[in-house]
Amino acid sequence: MKIGEKIKKLRKNLGLSQEELATRAGLTKGFISQLERDLTSPSIASLELILDALGTDMADFFKDSYISERLIKEGDYLKKSCDDFIEIHPLDDINKSSLDIFLLKIKPTKNGKNLKVLNGEEFIYVIKGRVNIKLENKVYELEEGDGFYSKCNKNRKIINEGEDVAEVIIALGLA
Repeated sequence: MKIGEKIKKLRKNLGLSQEELATRAGLTKGFISQLERDLTSPSIASLELILDALGTDMADFFKDSYISERLIKEGDYLKKSCDDFIEIHPLDDINKSSLDIFLLKIKPTKNGKNLKVLNGEEFIYVIKGRVNIKLENKVYELEEGDGFYSKCNKNRKIINEGEDVAEVIIALGLA
């Protein structure tokens, strides 16, 4: 896969427009557009700015990855309860993948739930309700349809301060 294609794929996976990526990276939309169509090549400095805006780094970006498809039906999941969540875990054969996906139903609370510090990355997508993600000392407010990407190597907390159960999907890729 060419650099431009890979950047475009990462950008779209995060739900960013070319303009949003350009703004985050401090570059122009025209440059991002040309780069994604492989009409230009980025300097090392520009590529680092873009990858940082996409929440990744050079090492992860240039790793070879194997992509496989899998359709998962509702009946393929096992349910397990815990204090703040009703978690839906994939069956064991799916866990052989480098990506784990969870549907969390989060009860309203002021305290929230600490997420484990791990070596990897995660993407959180809000299906229903509103949640706050506290990443060390910064709080990100997410509403239905919002997504959030971060590395898992920092202290993080997910909080539903609303009145109803919130539903989020967490895609967790461990290194």
